[in-house]
Order: sequence, then C-alpha cells, then structure tokens
Amino acid sequence: MTDEKPKDLLALVWVHGFKGNDVTFEGFPDRVVRILEQTHPNLRVESHVFPAYETRGELNQATENFVEWLATKVVVMENNAGNGRGAGSAKVVLMGHSMGGLLIADATQRIAASTREGDPLWPKVVATVAFDTPYLGLHPHVFKHQLSEAAGYVDTARVIGSNLAMLSPLAIGFGFGKAKQAEAEKEEQGKRAPAAQTAETSTSSWWKTPKAAAGLGALALGAAAAGTAYYRRDDLATGWKWGFDHMTFVKNLWDTEGMKRRMEGIETMRQSHNVTFANFFTLIPPAGTQTKRTFAILPPKSDPLISRWLPAKNTVAKDEISAHMGMFNPRENDGFYDLGLAVVGMVADRIEQEGVERGVAPEADTEALVPYTPAADAAEKVPVVNDLLD
Repeated sequence: MTDEKPKDLLALVWVHGFKGNDVTFEGFPDRVVRILEQTHPNLRVESHVFPAYETRGELNQATENFVEWLATKVVVMENNAGNGRGAGSAKVVLMGHSMGGLLIADATQRIAASTREGDPLWPKVVATVAFDTPYLGLHPHVFKHQLSEAAGYVDTARVIGSNLAMLSPLAIGFGFGKAKQAEAEKEEQGKRAPAAQTAETSTSSWWKTPKAAAGLGALALGAAAAGTAYYRRDDLATGWKWGFDHMTFVKNLWDTEGMKRRMEGIETMRQSHNVTFANFFTLIPPAGTQTKRTFAILPPKSDPLISRWLPAKNTVAKDEISAHMGMFNPRENDGFYDLGLAVVGMVADRIEQEGVERGVAPEADTEALVPYTPAADAAEKVPVVNDLLD
C-alpha cells in the first residue's frame, strides 16, 4: 500500500475595510482558491473571511482581536491536518481591502514582535496582499469629486434630522447649509449676554485658523466624503458619538508618523522574514485635465516599496470610489479576471519557495500558469505622490 503524500496547507485570510462586511470580496476568494488548487494538486487551501468587525475605536484593538482569531483558525487547521504536521505547517496569506490592508500589515508586525529572535513566525504568514489600501493616505482628488455630493447628503440629513436634538458636528464644522445656520445664529446672538458672545467669538475664530482648517477640514472631509458619504450615507445625522467612534478608526489615514512606521515595518518584514508584500491599487482612465486616477496616494519613486504597488486597471468605473468599491465585482471591474490571475501568480510563487509543488491537474485553468512578474517600473507608469498632490 502506497503512503499518500500529506497535503500542503495554505490559509487565505480576507479582511474588509472601513464599513465593509463579510461579502465585501464577493466571489473573488473562491476563484483564487479554485485556481490554486487546480495548479497545485497537492495543496489544501482553506479560505477564511474575517467576520465583519466594527470599524470604530482604535485600530490597535481591531488588530489584537484579529491576531487572536487568526491564531485559533491556524491551530485548528494544523491539528486537523494530522500526518505528523505540527505548528508552522500551514502557510498563511493575509489579504486586506482598503483599511483592511492596514490591519493585516499591523497584525503581521505584531506577530513578529511576539516571536523570539531567530524563530520562525507563527502563525506562519508568508505574504500580505493589499487591495487599494491607502498606506500613504487618500488621493486629494477623491475629496474634490465627492465634495458636492457629500454636501447634498448633509442637506438631506439636515431635513431628516430636523427633529433630532443635534445635527452631526462634522456637517456643521464642514460648513454645509451655512445660510440657514447663520440666520439662526444671528437671532440667537441678540438674546445672549456679552460674555457668552465673547466666548463664542473666541471659539469660532479658532475654527477659522489655518491649522484648524487644514487639520479638522481634511479629517472631516476625509471621514465624511471618503468614508461616511459612500459607506453609510444615512448616518450623517445620527449624532456625534457615531461620528467620533468611527473617525477614531479612520484617523489612521492622517497619522503621518504611524503611516511611516507601518511602511518601514512592511519593508522589515520583507527583508527579515521573507513576507511577500503587494498593494494592488485601482487605476482608472483620465477625466478632463486629470491624469490617470487612483483612490490612494502612491509612494514616491525613491521608496523601496514602489515596485510592490501594482496597478489594477478598471476602465468602466465612473470614479475612484466606484473603482474602489467595485474591485471584486466583474460587472463593475473589467480588470477583475486579470487581478485574480495576478494574485494567484504571486501566491503561487511564494508558496513554491516553501516547497509546494506546482503541477497541472487535468481540468486546470492553464491561463493561471502565466508567471507572475512584478511591475518593477510601476513608478514610471502612473503619477507618483508629488504629481498627485498638484
């Protein structure tokens, strides 16, 4: 009786972004699993979507919860495999969409930090693959395109919320519907004592300072236009608590020092632990005077990770946000199938470095066997950060 060779183990783990959910990735994970199993017949692949989590509060807490959940999944997978396989036998690839990419990068670095020097990582993360993750922040043009639309949402919310005790301070601070607000303030000022008026003048003047405008304006605009406005439009008038909790999560997109540390950590993981990294960013055609458009800011040419920013072209999306949201839907992304093959190629290359054998099953999709070639000249093909900020 011939002993059957134990299956190699691979866990693909998918993490959604801000206000995403369990179905963010649609049928994309199943497609990746199917092709990998066809092209690597001795591979057993498990695909797990991290359950929908609250994108509120600190990112650190979400990261900690994810690492605990991941460890449990990997323990079960390795124990169930049998055949003498033990800890570290399951190779793990983390996939994150949007801010989920921040979470998987932080999680990998947290796993490394808890690993003794010289020991292999456990869970054995071999790659982190991000999809349109704004590691360097959101492209300013995304804000410009959504500004008028966001204003409309706030005006609608003002009507709907007329019977509420308060309107979202994000909307008020952002200045939408100022005409009606000014009328009410004028009437109220006539009734107030001079001391109260002085205090208000001091407060309102602070809001008009360049620092406040740049800081709060960018944060409010980013959260409202690039977060709330397209993920949860009906919540603009539900009060400050909701906005504050979720802005605490979104604030990571404006944490310059935090973004710098994360990027440095990603490069360290590549060099010290051979954790493959890539960020597939959406790229849509020009509009008007604008060059090729992206949802996220790209690294400068000098960045050591620039070759790991790979364009995921979409010629049917109407704008950056549509491309971002429709990334995993073939009806909304005409680059869907190319994206799938690129991801499969990257994962295949990495697990083959770990000894997983490639073979062709009879029914294999032979297109998936096209070698993966990183876009090393990505910086030459699309605008870099300095161009995008013009």
